[in-house]
This record gives sequence, C-alpha cells and structure tokens, in this order.
Amino acid sequence: MDRLEELCKKLGGRFKESVTGLEASCIVEDFDRVTENLDEILERIVYLVDGENVRSMSFKGEGKELSFTKIADFPMYASYYIHIGDVEVPSMAKKREIDRKLMQIKEAVEREGAGFDVLGLPYFEETEIRKILGLGYGATFRVEDEREIERTKRKLQRLIKILNKYRQELF
Repeated sequence: MDRLEELCKKLGGRFKESVTGLEASCIVEDFDRVTENLDEILERIVYLVDGENVRSMSFKGEGKELSFTKIADFPMYASYYIHIGDVEVPSMAKKREIDRKLMQIKEAVEREGAGFDVLGLPYFEETEIRKILGLGYGATFRVEDEREIERTKRKLQRLIKILNKYRQELF
C-alpha cells in the first residue's frame, strides 16, 4: 500500500485505504494528471494490485474514475467510468435522445473490445419518466497478463477519448 500511496501523492491526490486493506483509492483534483501518467500507473498497478494483498485501486476526480481490479493473479480488469449525476428528462423525446446517445457510446466501446455499462435509476412521476438519478457510463476490459501493458495503455487511451468525447456531446 505504501507504494500506491506514493503514486497517489505524486499525482497530487489524497490516498484512502479500505478498512480491510484490500482496496485503495486516490482522489485527485485534476484528473488529467491521471490520464497523462498512464505509463507509470500501469507499470506499478500491474504488480502492486496482485489480487491477494491488494485487490483494487481506483483513481477518482472530476466525475471520472479509472480502476484496476484483480481477484486472484491475472486477469486484471481495467475500467473507466464517467459519473454525470441526476439528469432531467422533461419529455419522451429527450429520453429517446439520451438512449440514442448511450447506444452510440455502447457501439463505440464495443468496437474497442470492451464491455459497456450504464449506471442510474429512472425516477417516475405517475407513469412518465422525469429524471435519471445518478447517470453514469463506462467501459471495462480484461488484461490477461503483465506483458500487455503497452496494449492496455493504448486501449485505455482510446476508451478515455471516446467516453470523454461523448460526455461533451451528451451533456
């Protein structure tokens, strides 16, 4: 955990360790520092998140989250999520527009060989949807072994670019 805390501080973040000591997170003010340092993050994470002593490490900030998880040795799962928050849905046309955009994002993410997730709960008044509470979306993919660091970095960069682009278009 000490080396993960060191990495977090280097990125200008606040380090938090879970009660069990199996998970950790780094809360950063400037998420660009995380995306600019993917090389170093991956080089450390691939060994420090071992699935036994440390199962998960995440970097969070500005409504974005990059996380790495191992349950045993390999595979490791890399995820990138964007948390938007509560979204008003004043009409069915707006809901269809949101659904259409989410399908476009899903198709783009799946072309990269990653799984796509949508977060959020619909809020109804009578029978009409009026809000989506806690809307977010993201991508997850498997990293088979430590030799895939360079491929993982390129894939993460593409997924981050795709998801951020749609974030600007959608909301």
